[in-house]
Amino acid sequence: MKITSHHIDYLNIGLIIISLIFAFILPFQLFLFSYAILGPLHYLTELNWLDEKKYFINNKNLIWIFIVFALLFAFPYIFKLPVFDPIAKDKYMSRILHFFESHINGLVFLAIVMSISFVFTKRIYIRIVIIISGLVLSQILNTNSFYNIWIGIFIPTVIHVYIFTLLFMAYGALKMRSIPGYISTALVLIIPLIIFILDIQPESYIFTDLIKQTYLATDFQVVNAKISGLLGLSDGNHFYFYEKPYLKIQIFLAFAYTYHYLNWYSKTSVIGWYKNLTTKRTLLIGLLWVLSMGIYLYDYQTGFLILLALSLLHVFAEFPLNVVSIQGIIQEIKKT
Repeated sequence: MKITSHHIDYLNIGLIIISLIFAFILPFQLFLFSYAILGPLHYLTELNWLDEKKYFINNKNLIWIFIVFALLFAFPYIFKLPVFDPIAKDKYMSRILHFFESHINGLVFLAIVMSISFVFTKRIYIRIVIIISGLVLSQILNTNSFYNIWIGIFIPTVIHVYIFTLLFMAYGALKMRSIPGYISTALVLIIPLIIFILDIQPESYIFTDLIKQTYLATDFQVVNAKISGLLGLSDGNHFYFYEKPYLKIQIFLAFAYTYHYLNWYSKTSVIGWYKNLTTKRTLLIGLLWVLSMGIYLYDYQTGFLILLALSLLHVFAEFPLNVVSIQGIIQEIKKT
């Protein structure tokens, strides 16, 4: 039997439900597992597919800009590894690291601006004007807390794995006029409401010190806390493992990350991301994936920091696709 997009949409409905159930049962454990095991394979296979699609910007050599941005973003974080402590504590190096750390959000903003310019115009001078304007604006907004939270924290994390996944699903459903596609998209859309409505008992959860230490080592509690602050549930500066608002936000994060990865794997036959996987590329991706899992097993924080540049690269490289998806949704709505 030939697998159609409708079959994949029904599969995704099942994956949404399964991801949500496990997120409720194991909110921190599922997140840590998905990020370390499912995440790296997703980065590698999606980058391979985007390379074939010329990153949706018609000139795949421009990806080198995003590679540099990802490396610059990860630069100050790499020096948080214990092995670099003597270098990081050097007076001059600490100033350099502080400078980079205080300006890295501008890299995310510039990557978005560049992606928009790459998709909508081929004229070099227009692109240059847009990019320079973006650079100036990023510097003006650099000390604005609203800008730093949304650009530096939410876009590379929850917006990437939830909002952009939702847009990608909506575009596919509209394009295929798929009823199960509409259902799966609507289901993902209302997941936050379902999590908000369903009652949970914090005392029924038990998180070991290892789980708590591992989660804190990733600094993802900052994302949790800032979402809490955005919803008016806290001041956005604190995080607690066993309080209901933070637990519910963590359930959402565990669901969003897990389903983001599973949605990608389920679309194998639909978008055909495996088609340009030569034997050489498959072996390389497999080797890098096994290596990444090995690093995470050795020390989760080390794995997180070493793979941060790769994680950010796949976020940046996907921005043009996100722009194309939004553009496609608008076009499909106009046709109805």
